[in-house]
Amino acid sequence: MDIEVIGVVAVALAASLCLLYYVSIWLPRQFNRRILESLEAFSKAIELRFPSHRGTTELAMDRAAELGHRLGFGASRIAELEMATRLRDIGLVAVPYRLVNHADMNEWTVEEQLVYDKHPEVGAAMIEQVPSLRHLGCVVRYHHVRWDRTRDREDIPMESRILKVVTDYGWLEREVGPDHAKAILTRLAGHDYHPDVVRHLLTMLNSESESGFARAVVRA
Repeated sequence: MDIEVIGVVAVALAASLCLLYYVSIWLPRQFNRRILESLEAFSKAIELRFPSHRGTTELAMDRAAELGHRLGFGASRIAELEMATRLRDIGLVAVPYRLVNHADMNEWTVEEQLVYDKHPEVGAAMIEQVPSLRHLGCVVRYHHVRWDRTRDREDIPMESRILKVVTDYGWLEREVGPDHAKAILTRLAGHDYHPDVVRHLLTMLNSESESGFARAVVRA
């Protein structure tokens, strides 16, 4: 075969491979990246829309990641758990502003409670529109499910169990203080919450308290 023909064929093959990479790999990655960035921004917007939720996500992410580590999760699974934690409440977009910010939860009507309770399903449906995040939809969908409300407990991801514990503890810590919040978790472990997740969280929190006390003594 003539060397010029070989050169033309080689260039055409290289161009085809580049085009294939661009269309099948680079473009989908960029698309998913843009969608992911949009969802992250949307998650932040949710916190800004609901002042009562401000500051809850970063703390929940730190605690979820540490729990994942204590439960034997690998680095990639912990990263996905952090992402699920960040995106867990994007379904609140379907909840009226007034309901969360100006109405006492204890005074919600049955219909208002049902509206709020749908936010995990709404969030999961949004996440599942992104191919690279589709597997996290299940985590978000079940992150408010109680331990004793599921007959087939193994079907609920452990990530959802972790989010249930860290999310509820975060609210309890704000409302009644850390000591009372720990007591509530202890009492409801095996009922509302996965007992192993509660055990690890309490160990982690107690360790943090001891470290904080030790640092205070050294400073004194």
